[in-house]
Amino acid sequence: MRITRKRLLLAALFLVIPGICRAAGKAVSPAQPDQTVFAVTIRSNCAALDATWRGHLKPVANTAPPEQLDVARVVQLASRNGFQRLSDPAIRGMSHLRGALARKGDINTCERLWNSREGEWLVAAIEKLPYELQRRWAEMFVAAAMAVLDGQPVRPPPSAEDLRMALRVMLDGMSPPAQLAFLDLTDKKYDPTETERCQGVRLFYGRVEEMDEADALTITRSLLYVPGTNDQLP
Repeated sequence: MRITRKRLLLAALFLVIPGICRAAGKAVSPAQPDQTVFAVTIRSNCAALDATWRGHLKPVANTAPPEQLDVARVVQLASRNGFQRLSDPAIRGMSHLRGALARKGDINTCERLWNSREGEWLVAAIEKLPYELQRRWAEMFVAAAMAVLDGQPVRPPPSAEDLRMALRVMLDGMSPPAQLAFLDLTDKKYDPTETERCQGVRLFYGRVEEMDEADALTITRSLLYVPGTNDQLP
């Protein structure tokens, strides 16, 4: 019975993960305040990003030069597939930043992380975080945008088997009450409250943050490839 419930919980996690992934992968905000630490940090890197971009462009006669990069364009570049190009240390850093957003964000932010809504709100949520976390998030977006502009390759997702093993480690590290609570939250027949969904998101990321590097990397990187990985799961 315990094994069956764990298998159900393991499968149910992928009902939650797509929303978490989209929230981090489509962080396009149509209007961003000019003076937040997030925006200022990105803007301070725009010259270097712009130089990299123009350095890779082929000159075309009678063509106007491209517009300079701004905060919104950097966010769009990063969100295209920039995060999928990042190194393992950067992805491990992302798992901690997501955990901090889950912990420090309000209930509405957690609820959006849970329920698969699109991610236009993410930048606004980041800009409500403490200054140091805003700066670290901005540096993550800059690194992802630079990876796109520099033509770094998109890294392959972890295998379905590696992901299953990492999720099993994650679940085994939860207390039995936490496992049961999470199973309830992912049951299609159960309609959790916003507070309960927020608790589930915090439980998920809190557990990922405390895992060893290899398993945490597998889970965090898999979040960036949910559609392809999810299709391979039983």
